[in-house]
Amino acid sequence: PSMPTGSELEDKEWVLKLNEASEAAGYNRDCCAILRIAIGSQLMGTYGQDKKNMERLTPDFVYSMIFCQGQIKAHQVYAENLGIPSIHIEIPHSDDNLCDFEGYLLDQFQEAVDRLEQMLGRKCDEEKLVEGVKNDWRCRLAMARIAELQKVVPAPIRLKNLISFGVFQWR
Repeated sequence: PSMPTGSELEDKEWVLKLNEASEAAGYNRDCCAILRIAIGSQLMGTYGQDKKNMERLTPDFVYSMIFCQGQIKAHQVYAENLGIPSIHIEIPHSDDNLCDFEGYLLDQFQEAVDRLEQMLGRKCDEEKLVEGVKNDWRCRLAMARIAELQKVVPAPIRLKNLISFGVFQWR
């Protein structure tokens, strides 16, 4: 899914409309603003829209592996709106070590692979899967490094731009 980013978020009137659409659907201010914006974008028909040709992209399924429950919810709603299956991997929070959750994560990954094989009617290409997972983690590592750089004052990247970079990680 393609969430609203950059210049779209600078248009305060558009962001207000997205928030109003999500609030009208029952997602009130108790939900995070990005969740409301993403769901509002779905309801307004612009979520998943190719910015080059304005064509709405329709995936075969939605997959998310995210720490933020709000993003998972936005992806779940997106899949429900399109009538397509969704698979979500919960990454538990840990102040110590994610290795404590290795079995839990591996079980979720195996279940996701099994569901994808069943949905798509073909076997998983493990080489491509490994390549994709490595790319995902390279992106996450790059975002972590960027976050570390943000500790300096003044921060090198404005918050709205930093959030826009993060959106690519949520796809």
